[in-house]
Amino acid sequence: MNSNAVVIHDAANLSDGTLATLTGKRSFAELEQIQAEFVAFVEKHPGQYETWIQAWRIFWEKGLR
Repeated sequence: MNSNAVVIHDAANLSDGTLATLTGKRSFAELEQIQAEFVAFVEKHPGQYETWIQAWRIFWEKGLR
């Protein structure tokens, strides 16, 4: 698996608990939507991030959700 595939895989498999901690949100529907948007963001930027954490920082700080 290349690094972009790993980042996408990791983004898609974040737990609800991790997402809730990162976002402060508790609604499962909202967490699922945020995760879907995050995965789409990573897919649109292949090779730019070595880890899901790097991608998350940009995604969240720039308000890309």
